[in-house]
Amino acid sequence: MSSDAKILILYASYGDGHLQVSRALQQAFRIQGVRSVEIVDLFSHAHPLFSYLTRQLYLKSSSLGLYGLSYYLTQDMRPDTLLAKWLHSIGERRLKQLIRERCPDAIVNTFPLQGSTRLEPKTERDKEPEKQTAPKAGILADIHVPTFSVVTDYDLHGRWLHPGVHRYFVPAEEFRTLMIAKGIVPDRINVSGIPVRASFYHKRGDGSVLPGGNGKAGEPMILLLAGAYGVLQGLRRLCTRLTDSYPNVCISVVCGRNERLKREFKRCFDGQDRVRIYGFVDHIHELMAASSCLITKAGGVTLSEALAIGVPVVIYRPHLGQEKENAAFFVKKAAALSASRPDELIRQVGRILRTEWPPSCTEHTRQSLLKKDAGETIAAHILEEIGCRSKPAEEGAR
Repeated sequence: MSSDAKILILYASYGDGHLQVSRALQQAFRIQGVRSVEIVDLFSHAHPLFSYLTRQLYLKSSSLGLYGLSYYLTQDMRPDTLLAKWLHSIGERRLKQLIRERCPDAIVNTFPLQGSTRLEPKTERDKEPEKQTAPKAGILADIHVPTFSVVTDYDLHGRWLHPGVHRYFVPAEEFRTLMIAKGIVPDRINVSGIPVRASFYHKRGDGSVLPGGNGKAGEPMILLLAGAYGVLQGLRRLCTRLTDSYPNVCISVVCGRNERLKREFKRCFDGQDRVRIYGFVDHIHELMAASSCLITKAGGVTLSEALAIGVPVVIYRPHLGQEKENAAFFVKKAAALSASRPDELIRQVGRILRTEWPPSCTEHTRQSLLKKDAGETIAAHILEEIGCRSKPAEEGAR
């Protein structure tokens, strides 16, 4: 059954995870019959140069720890501070234009800096947003477009919280509890999980190499993900250590969009049949499904994808900030291993290859964290909300 609803999904291209969540939501809305679902990188549309420069700064400062410092300094940031107001206003003018042009019935944020939820307090009550019992629409008040936020990390940063958000969708029950403690009304919080594309729920193989690849059928494969921009440090030396330590294992390295890293790997491992080098790939779910072990950064979406497909994970050198917190959450839940040094990582990989990890209890943990229908759950809730909200407008002179 088709729907005439119009959905606008906003993301920002700081890493690839927010886009992947947006695509998973787009897929979920279309499954439920919504034909008009548009995904927009609001920052790039509104301020292309600013977006490019801040992405480069983010990549550089993450490796140096500067981004992590700013992350923790602003972790409890309130939406009524000057910094928060400025951050949430980025892209506001472009968003207003999009709303006038597209006339969306709902706006969905998959990134915490939300031009759609800027709110200028007008009353004493408005100055204490955490005590509100109902959300206000901020700059959208005159056109009644409800906004929804999908939290895409396993950490609750203050930038996600704003009185202009109509409903939050969070990855686990712990975050619902944290948000309630911060004054968010329970009815505005849904524990949905982080949406991933349906392809990540396909049945895993036996840990052998991909058909047509190098190596022999049935041999285990280690998958190394450098991140969308190829920023995982020490990857070449790590790959050498792995080939030396596990000579019967095939290794696939995904360099993301870092063409220089890809050329370097091809030069260093030229002629080595057991090492395969990829750039940015669209079939990452196939590589994960064929892998015995995944070595990766600690992006919330990547960890959710690995959780969905069931591949054991070793998180390597997570950066300060949301990566560090994502890693801590998964390790605490026994849903992943972590390593900060090459020798430690070699040992952790060995535990997985020898089937000493994950323990039997991890499957229970995985099932408690895994929300298979996260995208569909979120889409259904939003469609129900805008259905309720559309009745007065349809009865009036909309």
